Amino acid sequence: MQNRGAQARRFLDFKDLIDEVLNSIKYILKSWAHRLIFKPKATFFPIEADQAHLLTSVVYNLIDNALKYSPGRPVIHIHLSAFMAWIIS
Repeated sequence: MQNRGAQARRFLDFKDLIDEVLNSIKYILKSWAHRLIFKPKATFFPIEADQAHLLTSVVYNLIDNALKYSPGRPVIHIHLSAFMAWIIS
């Protein structure tokens, strides 16, 4: 019997997920005069996830906290690289 709340795992590109979050907050970045630089070390970062919306929320909250709690007009850097089977952000 399958758990009613369980979702099937699927592969997605973590870089695309971060790009989507950054696109959704681009107007916030402009209004706060913050700079955000995203430097992925590759073009594709496949991950397997069962609830992509939760992962999107985590990325959004990390970026949002960096914006809220950085004094002045900071430059926020997001680096994304892979080491063997791990994605490091």
